[in-house]
Amino acid sequence: MTTPQQRAEPYVDLAYRVIFTDDETTDGHPIVVAEHPELPGCMAHGSNREEALQALADARRAYIESLIEDRLTVPLPEPTQTDSGDASETVTARVSAGTPVQRQPTEVVAA
Repeated sequence: MTTPQQRAEPYVDLAYRVIFTDDETTDGHPIVVAEHPELPGCMAHGSNREEALQALADARRAYIESLIEDRLTVPLPEPTQTDSGDASETVTARVSAGTPVQRQPTEVVAA
């Protein structure tokens, strides 16, 4: 019998869209929030995009394992599309495991 962790493996490296948003903690320290819109509520933060993306990878794994444990459907990534928005606040990118984070705030990265 396979475990939820084993059943999650095919999903965790899929190219889910990532939205980065600059934010701050309640005491005013700057942070970057990263989230997967296809996985509602799956988000994480870090002091920079790299930290936020790594924390999001951990959150994505736990999120998908939880869905599998609860016998719920795991949403698949949406087809690649270009998003627009206020580039000073939000960056949208599509990344998969091992993809370096792009530095240009308006660039959309396709996996």
